[in-house]
Amino acid sequence: MATRRLIASIWPAALITALETPILRHSRDIRTFCTVRARPSGNTLNYGRWRWKYGPGGSFPRHSRGRLLSFARSRAKSGTIGKTIALAGGVSGISFSSGAGEGEHKKQRRLILASKSPRRRELLGSLGFEFQVRTQDVDEIVSEEIPPKDVAEYLAIKKANASIPFLSPDEVLVSADTVVLLDDEVLGKPADRKDAINTLLKLSGRSHLVITGVCVLDSIGNKVSFSDVATVTFRELTQREIEYYVDVYKPFDKAGSYGIQDWIGMVAIHRLEGSYYTVMGLPVSKLYSTLTKDFAFDIVAS
Repeated sequence: MATRRLIASIWPAALITALETPILRHSRDIRTFCTVRARPSGNTLNYGRWRWKYGPGGSFPRHSRGRLLSFARSRAKSGTIGKTIALAGGVSGISFSSGAGEGEHKKQRRLILASKSPRRRELLGSLGFEFQVRTQDVDEIVSEEIPPKDVAEYLAIKKANASIPFLSPDEVLVSADTVVLLDDEVLGKPADRKDAINTLLKLSGRSHLVITGVCVLDSIGNKVSFSDVATVTFRELTQREIEYYVDVYKPFDKAGSYGIQDWIGMVAIHRLEGSYYTVMGLPVSKLYSTLTKDFAFDIVAS
């Protein structure tokens, strides 16, 4: 396997060789030069509350990959003065922890959900992560230059970027947006009862796309965004059925004027191609993979 060298002048004559793996796909080709003040203590390099643990000969264990790269990038942005670390993109083999140890670091790393949707709160909680809800008001105006299939991811990124100034260094934020597309027309949340009924009349007896975009980021420049698509086919709906659904379930906070988890999902959906959870508002499988692989989150036992 190819190797890259991590040169750390914060430890005398330390030359650390690490195996190259795609640990941070969005940062793989980055070259980061940053400065830190650090002091050695036993087999640990200390910088404030941060700790790098290393083994014999100055080598680092192969776990918690990518965290040193993230830290280095944050120090480079802050302009801290001191000795220099040069990091080659794609470095792995780094052990990084906060406070007294890695377990403590995981406790301190907090997950923030930037969504008021009760469905997204339910789904994220079901994944096994502890999180807090924190939202910012963001206008959802989209330029006509944005392709309809990119609107959901564009809005998810827009929502996430609005929260960056309010994030702490130990926080990771998740935002999402869902749109319904019919013939390349974006069907958003209905303005009122009449709008909801008209939207469902358009969807009746036809197939449409449901696209949920997601953005995951932290305050030091790590960002992953993606979208997931499902195709939903409705059977023919009667006027009475549509009015009953709108009057009883009031889907005014739902893109496309319906929720797949509602009554209409049970009686009207003839076929579904793709993830049920994407239609519900959060592609949980892709999100779980992103949080565990790219942001080093772990599930928490209740």
